[in-house]
Amino acid sequence: MSSIAILIPTEGDPSYVSITDYKDLNKHAGCSCGTTVSHPSVECYAWVDDEGLLVNKVWNPSLSGIMECSSTLVGNGIICCSDASGDNVDVNKETVDMVEKFTGKQIV
Repeated sequence: MSSIAILIPTEGDPSYVSITDYKDLNKHAGCSCGTTVSHPSVECYAWVDDEGLLVNKVWNPSLSGIMECSSTLVGNGIICCSDASGDNVDVNKETVDMVEKFTGKQIV
């Protein structure tokens, strides 16, 4: 089953992407080994390149800011939502609103 997530690229505007599994997440993040970063107050997480710092990927200030992360997040990131059993679901309105407010751009 696929779900809708939000791609936060290092360059360019956020956009909706369809994901079915970790392979899609890795494809959109441009990595082979991803990890999750939870948002401190909104029910969402970001999928990022786990080795991005090691391979000198570019800092992603939008992703770092959106996720309110004190660590440096690099490379493309995908913001996702999940249900109580951990399965990915479409991003919710709160998450979309948070991204649009932070970036000042409507997601397309």
